[in-house]
Amino acid sequence: MYNSIIIDANTPVPAKCEKTYVTVEDGQTHIAIKLNEGDVEELQYVRQIAKGDANFGHAVPKGYPMKVRIELNKAGIIELNAYDGETGAHLRKLVVERKNILSPEQQSTARSELARWKVG
Repeated sequence: MYNSIIIDANTPVPAKCEKTYVTVEDGQTHIAIKLNEGDVEELQYVRQIAKGDANFGHAVPKGYPMKVRIELNKAGIIELNAYDGETGAHLRKLVVERKNILSPEQQSTARSELARWKVG
């Protein structure tokens, strides 16, 4: 399993990024996609927010490319599209609508911090 950062932290929104990944074995028919959020590549420090398989429809050789495009809009919607890196055929689409970007714990901490400040 391989995890990489596609959209860097503090990237202005809306954002669009693309990265190419390759198969690791001869005869692969798909690549498992797991969309994570976090600022590091170590899997134990990120949170999975979507997953799915990108199916090539046939066996491909080791090193065969798959392009992944991710868009993040101002409403917090993330759209991932995976394409065959050689033919350009669309392989998979994942959409994540994020109501709250912060985890419940982060929201609670932020509320506590804000409660300490008085404006006026």
